[in-house]
Amino acid sequence: MDYVKLVKDIVSPLVTNPNDLVIKIEEENNAKVVTVHSNSNDIGKLIGKNGCVATSIREAVSVASKLNDERVFVKFYSEEK
Repeated sequence: MDYVKLVKDIVSPLVTNPNDLVIKIEEENNAKVVTVHSNSNDIGKLIGKNGCVATSIREAVSVASKLNDERVFVKFYSEEK
């Protein structure tokens, strides 16, 4: 499954500057880690109040990964522009 595309499809409508998004996937300890780098102005929208948006994004990716018997984590980072 293309987790980068899945995360990008979920995240892009939420941010003001979708062109500033950088989404990568890496292997770490028998798991895949999807990193989302966004503009510092948009990171609050991705995390949400009390982290509810970030939790929802992680849950969607988790469900997709379980269908493929994989472990996938999502991490969010802010980039200064």
